[in-house]
Amino acid sequence: IMAETMAEIQKWDAPGAGSSTHPPRAPYRISSVTLGKLTFDADFDSGNCARVVAVAGTSDEFNVWTSADCAGTSVITEAKTWFHLSVRGGEVGSSISLTVNNMNGQGKLYLHDFRPVYRNGTSGEWQRIRTPVAARGSKEGDDFRISFTHRFDCAQDLPTFFAFSYPWSFAEGQTLLDELEAQFGAACPDASALAAGEGSGGETPQSDTDTVPKSAGDIYFRREVLAHSLEGRPLELLTITSTVGLGGPREPPLGNGLLPGGKLRPHVIAGRPMFVISARVHPGEVPASHVLNGFLRFILRTDDPRARAMREAFVLKILPCLNPDGVFHGHYRLDTRGENLNRYYSSPDRQLHPTIYAARALLEQLHAREVLKFHVDLHGHATKRGCFLFGNNIPDLQQMAETVLYAKLVALNSQTLDFAGCVFSQSNMSRKDKRDGLSKEGAGRVAIYRLTGVAHCYTLECNYNTGRSLNKLAEPEPGRALSPPPIPPHSAAPKYTPETWAEVGRALACAALDLSGLNPLSRLQPPKQPGTGRSTVGSSLRGGIEAHRGWCLSYVRSMAKSQPRPVEPDDDASDSGEIDSGAKAAATKPVAPRRLSQVATSGSLSARRTVAAEDAVSAAERRLRALTLGAGAKPPAPPHPIVKRRASGLATDRARPRAVPVPVRAQSFSLAGAAPGSAKPKAVQLQTRLSVVRVGDAILPNSAPAFCGRGHVPQR
Repeated sequence: IMAETMAEIQKWDAPGAGSSTHPPRAPYRISSVTLGKLTFDADFDSGNCARVVAVAGTSDEFNVWTSADCAGTSVITEAKTWFHLSVRGGEVGSSISLTVNNMNGQGKLYLHDFRPVYRNGTSGEWQRIRTPVAARGSKEGDDFRISFTHRFDCAQDLPTFFAFSYPWSFAEGQTLLDELEAQFGAACPDASALAAGEGSGGETPQSDTDTVPKSAGDIYFRREVLAHSLEGRPLELLTITSTVGLGGPREPPLGNGLLPGGKLRPHVIAGRPMFVISARVHPGEVPASHVLNGFLRFILRTDDPRARAMREAFVLKILPCLNPDGVFHGHYRLDTRGENLNRYYSSPDRQLHPTIYAARALLEQLHAREVLKFHVDLHGHATKRGCFLFGNNIPDLQQMAETVLYAKLVALNSQTLDFAGCVFSQSNMSRKDKRDGLSKEGAGRVAIYRLTGVAHCYTLECNYNTGRSLNKLAEPEPGRALSPPPIPPHSAAPKYTPETWAEVGRALACAALDLSGLNPLSRLQPPKQPGTGRSTVGSSLRGGIEAHRGWCLSYVRSMAKSQPRPVEPDDDASDSGEIDSGAKAAATKPVAPRRLSQVATSGSLSARRTVAAEDAVSAAERRLRALTLGAGAKPPAPPHPIVKRRASGLATDRARPRAVPVPVRAQSFSLAGAAPGSAKPKAVQLQTRLSVVRVGDAILPNSAPAFCGRGHVPQR
């Protein structure tokens, strides 16, 4: 494939083709390839599939290959995870089996039953495929691949789309912005007519104030093009706030060719700080767009007092897509020059990194005007489970406490945000990438903090698949309209969907209101009422925002006294699934091991269920980690101690199995084990989280009872 690609490049790489900033590109994704009765296609916005081949002797099994970032150019890279293709022609009830090759090692995702998504037609709803995924290969062998089967459930003339995760294409983003502008967009007066001092008819002076449509209510919504990408796609900039106090001066221009079009800038509203949020600097990290969509739709609500308070408290600046070219071409991590744009905020080049140059110029101007309060950059993560924030390590304890406090408030407003997974370490601000040697000093979170000194600069990371647990939100006050969503049994985190990520986006806004003390429906528990001895809202900490601020200050002081530790990988590990040796969560409290009753997916353990001791569970997890991580992992633990059977009161020694079950979901089956002194195996009923099993380098579906060694009793 590489030889064929480079041969194509030679044809395209002629004198005059491309430019010094944008290399020429040969065809890099399939277009209407027909194999038997099925037609495969990936030649569309965010599509990615380089090749498809039928398995010999079959009519329903196919191998497909992803297209690496910048495939078809002389700067082809090793970033290769995203896939997005369509299949047309399948009969209802028939099946298709796909093996996706040429992927980065994403083994950690598939250990937790990660599944691609599909939808029928161009307007269907995306959902995860219904069958387990078999993941094989490794990062070291550069042969990681996944296999899955899908049963068609739509008409033959409708395409079925398959993708790595819930897509959000560049065109979908533009369509959403068009709809919002039609509903809320303020009409801006003509700049040339104002300069001439005349109206459009040349008779009456034209007003300098933007006109807000009636459908917008009190919402002031302006849409601008901040800059253009290397291929000419727009970097959109949204400005959203309240119409209260609208009028007066306008924001100054940025210069250097930014904000083309000559339109007047939005109005300046005195006394309102800026909340800047951006997404999709890494094009394949689609959770970022779904978080931003949740944030955007929330602040545009007309009937929610929290949204109204957010608009009256802040001016929201939104950059929906920092890498539009990468999104369009179906890249996973890089732009069309093979660059990681999230490493150039410290010194972006106007010609080579136009969108990052524009974003930095905007933030720098807001800081110069002393109005920049928040900057949150949104990402996806493939290694570490959950949704979590990365903040900067600030020498001043008070500022550091404020940095931690915002993350704590987001967790108090979201079931999904894992505060224990948040990282605020110094090493997470300067670590160099293994691939290109670029430092995190150039990441948006770090570079903007270095530039402005603003404490509230964050990277939000959201896993593609699931988290570790769910937060229990505070109960509402009597008669309060706001009600927390229900918590599943045992706080088991469900599979993430666009709505899950959108909920995190809403929490980002609510936390900013709580931090400012302006949330009309705050989940923070107020102080105790005099004479009652209790507060009106159930929560774990009394005293409202000041109590949480004091807790965070104590937390920061304990961080300063503790020995520094390595950190979890930032968004850079998300495309390979790799974790540096010793890379663990920094500045977080040690988490006590969960008991078996918390791990199980159904009720408490009955007398007939086989239960291992807590140390056996820990040993099994270490063994599982050793098997799945391969070279460089810690040596396996010695055989676990005695496994006690509550049902019969028997105690026997069991040897460690070679194949270790991967805990995923509940499945009931029987295992045979020989009782001491008995030649006849004894049946043991077992309820466990087991749907796949790892043998060697393969993760195989466990649709039938599976044995992982003679007499083995799974640990979880």
